[in-house]
Amino acid sequence: MDGDQIQYLIELLDDDNEQSVQLAMAALLKSDDASLDSCLSKLQQSRNTRLQKRVRQLETALQARRNRKNLEKRLKRSSLLEGCVQLHLCWFDNDQAELVYKQWNDLLADYRIGCGGRPSLASVADFMAKKEFHAPMNDDLAADFYCLGIVLEDKYGSDLLLSIITAELLRAGGVSCTVARYADDFCVMDRAGNLVLPAYDWRYCGHNELNNMYPEIVADPQLLRYLGAMLLTCAVCSDSYRYVYTIGRTISSFLGQTPDCGNAFLPYPYCSIKNDHSK
Repeated sequence: MDGDQIQYLIELLDDDNEQSVQLAMAALLKSDDASLDSCLSKLQQSRNTRLQKRVRQLETALQARRNRKNLEKRLKRSSLLEGCVQLHLCWFDNDQAELVYKQWNDLLADYRIGCGGRPSLASVADFMAKKEFHAPMNDDLAADFYCLGIVLEDKYGSDLLLSIITAELLRAGGVSCTVARYADDFCVMDRAGNLVLPAYDWRYCGHNELNNMYPEIVADPQLLRYLGAMLLTCAVCSDSYRYVYTIGRTISSFLGQTPDCGNAFLPYPYCSIKNDHSK
């Protein structure tokens, strides 16, 4: 989009017809950020209050887009813990990552004291139970259950996220462990094959108690995809296009499937046309 086209659309921002203004704003947001920033900066001191308001709306939209792109990049190169923080910020986009990390570091410090410097699967299960972390019933669904900061604060979250928290506590102490699926539940498994099940009041199961049902190990990137998918489900249930778009785009980018433009990556009916996501 050249300068004359941008200038024409800028002039439409002061139009009395709200629909024309919305169309102009949508068209402007398709231009490159540098060109648009340059034009908007010249209008910031305008005495036209209506124009100033619409310029601020555009600047807010541009900043949200930059934040989303930065989030996508961070999530791609994140560790499991960092990925959980970034997904939390997808939903609670006014929160600060530093505060979520502080919550995590406080919990980790408590565990290090509680385990006496000898972390183990049994000790972390006892610690989480004493801290009164617990999981909702399987049919309960809420975004809070999948957002790290809220779960650390409320001590109430999905067995998926509780398993991730537990595994990260152990890994921070040098204990090798994985998050796994056992039947329909998420759990934490150590190298000996022993399990802890958050959904069952932190039940500890020795490897000889598994009744020939071996847990399915879930890789860390897949855990982040599960978390993202559950947040996307919550967004669809809330019928919030903003959340559906932000989280859907983030997940698609993480999977390497985000298109260059448009909304084809979203599930139907949020996308323009039916696609494979609707099958």
